[in-house]
Amino acid sequence: MYLILNYKTYPEATNSRAVALTQLVAEMQTQSEIDIVVCPQLIDTALLHKEFPNVQFWAQHIDPLPAGQNTGWIVPENLKYAGIQGSLVNHSEHNIQEDMIGHTIETLALLQMASCICVPDMPKFDRIMSNPEATPMPPTFIAYEPPELIGGENSPLDDPKHLELAVQAIESIQQYDTIPLLGAGVRDAQDVQKSIQLGYKGVLLASGFAKSDDPKQFLTEILSAFER
Repeated sequence: MYLILNYKTYPEATNSRAVALTQLVAEMQTQSEIDIVVCPQLIDTALLHKEFPNVQFWAQHIDPLPAGQNTGWIVPENLKYAGIQGSLVNHSEHNIQEDMIGHTIETLALLQMASCICVPDMPKFDRIMSNPEATPMPPTFIAYEPPELIGGENSPLDDPKHLELAVQAIESIQQYDTIPLLGAGVRDAQDVQKSIQLGYKGVLLASGFAKSDDPKQFLTEILSAFER
């Protein structure tokens, strides 16, 4: 099971606050069998990896370019040197063109880094995966996350419409050799339990942890939900 924590660009998850949040992750990881992944802000990456070498870090985005004469791009080869082990791909807050998604997955795979595609709906994912030339291999993970639910107050699984879409999504994802995650609108431990019951292998969440008044209690409850 997997718990992916996205720090986005929240001030609450920057610099010393990122260190404090990741310290909690490091402590909890030693007590849990759940794989916890942190997606920090790029500026904090090297600092966090040096401070917490046993925590798994992913990038929030990468550009599939080689290291060298490129300015202003996020190059995966150099991120790997900084301790990054994977990346989110096509998050709804950082979409990339469909013909670049497969190239990004392949670039990460060649570097032995994990890839997690975020998709707003399954028809888009099916379209991407149906073109073997553009997408020669599946991603390591796929996170189903309707963009209208990102940062919202309500769980998608409390709404019959979104629940049905989440069920359809997991059925579609299971056709591929990839690990299904549920993102967008996952707010609490109850959402985690519902996700697992539907067949998802983990969740991708952000504000619930990064902006929590009590992140330690929040993380404790989330990890407990995996084990129930």
